[in-house]
Amino acid sequence: TFMNTRELQRQIADTKSTITDEELFSSKAYQNYLQNIIDNISEQYGRGAIIQTKYDTDDNRVAYTDNFRVFVNTANEITLKCTTKTQKNLSCIGLIGHESGHILFTDFQFADKYIKALRKGKFFPVKPKKKDFNFKYVKNIDELTDVFSEANNAKLRVIEQVAMQFSNIVEDGYVERCMKTKFPGTVAMGIGINNIIQADLTPSLQDMVDKDYKPIAIFSNLLLQYVKTGRVENQELVKNEYTDTLFDCLADVDMALCENNSKIRIKKFHRKPAEY
Repeated sequence: TFMNTRELQRQIADTKSTITDEELFSSKAYQNYLQNIIDNISEQYGRGAIIQTKYDTDDNRVAYTDNFRVFVNTANEITLKCTTKTQKNLSCIGLIGHESGHILFTDFQFADKYIKALRKGKFFPVKPKKKDFNFKYVKNIDELTDVFSEANNAKLRVIEQVAMQFSNIVEDGYVERCMKTKFPGTVAMGIGINNIIQADLTPSLQDMVDKDYKPIAIFSNLLLQYVKTGRVENQELVKNEYTDTLFDCLADVDMALCENNSKIRIKKFHRKPAEY
């Protein structure tokens, strides 16, 4: 059903509306509404993107971008946790704000060079210096150097996947800080809502330990919670190797989240790598 912008906004705000969430958030009018927001975001940078939306509760995708297109599943698990159409709309705006942030502020070419170098068993952009590391992690450089010299594709693939996971988490935090600073209205509100929901969906540290989560999954979740909300779900005040490692990383993570230069951002974050 076609709706003009004014009617669409009324339907979003009117809690008594008979229109269903699926009818609203799957409509062409809503897709056009999100496209208009993306156009307004990118106007001052001259780097637009085409929006593609889908309303599918069985699709586990949330949102992504290929640097030219932004995809959003408006029935994703984060947005569905919102209780009103207004909150769900803010959630969707937050998602396109996040993906637009990657288009505006992520250096995709640099990220591609970084991963390709790891795939070939090379440090990038430069080999870390041991003097920059906490003494507990100096051995990691030697271990990585040994693995790189082996040229074992299976081991290199693991290193690549772990590096991508950690760097993507920090990159998410960086682009969201940029977006919240430059677009402090509904975009910032939407990003904030999604981060709170995402943190609530993540198990606590004690739960992850009790359920035998893999070490890399535990540390990744702690790091994600921190860059998204500035805290971790640790109500039991658990102190273990994961919290110790995160604490050792925090200063460099904080600097990476505020660093505009991609090369420096990667170098800062990888000064104290985790041992998992």
